[in-house]
Amino acid sequence: MTRTEFQDIALLRLKDAEALFKQNQYDGCCYLAGYVIELALKAAICKNMHTDDFFDAVKTETARAFKIHNLKELIILAGLSHRYKDLPVKNPILADYWVFIVDGIKWSEQLRYQSGFTQSQAELMLEAINHPQNGILKWTKKYW
Repeated sequence: MTRTEFQDIALLRLKDAEALFKQNQYDGCCYLAGYVIELALKAAICKNMHTDDFFDAVKTETARAFKIHNLKELIILAGLSHRYKDLPVKNPILADYWVFIVDGIKWSEQLRYQSGFTQSQAELMLEAINHPQNGILKWTKKYW
């Protein structure tokens, strides 16, 4: 996948997550919303690695390091760990959103096996991703 494809699919998954929310499908909403962040970070990795083809760039033994879903590890691979660590001081709202998704929801691809997410959790997850000033997607777009 190219950097542009990651960007486009991230935006599509956001629309999918919002549609699921409107249908009261909160489990699917939370699951897909996390992929918005993962895909955005993978676009940022492409930029950081100066490549336009993510999987072509990682067709070596290092490929396993990049074929991950862990958001904190993807932040590191995208070269954003120092910016992420500065968020509590520079943008506490955004830092709180990250904490909610990483430590609260504990988003991972394994969420596909979980159920029981509430409307308020799904709503906060979408807000965390798509908040116009402090959203995770807006922050990640600066680096993708």
